[in-house]
Amino acid sequence: MQVGAMDVLQNQPEERDRKKHLSNGFVSSTVYTLVILALIQFKIIDSLIISTLTGS
Repeated sequence: MQVGAMDVLQNQPEERDRKKHLSNGFVSSTVYTLVILALIQFKIIDSLIISTLTGS
């Protein structure tokens, strides 16, 4: 998704550096996972899910 979004926004044909894109994808996925884990650890996600399910 990131590569496709960059292509659309730049409107310039550019040779892709596969290693750079792979490392960028890995880093962004890792950061996303760590954020989700932190939200679960601090029980922010749990409270949101429970309140959504109970309608509160």
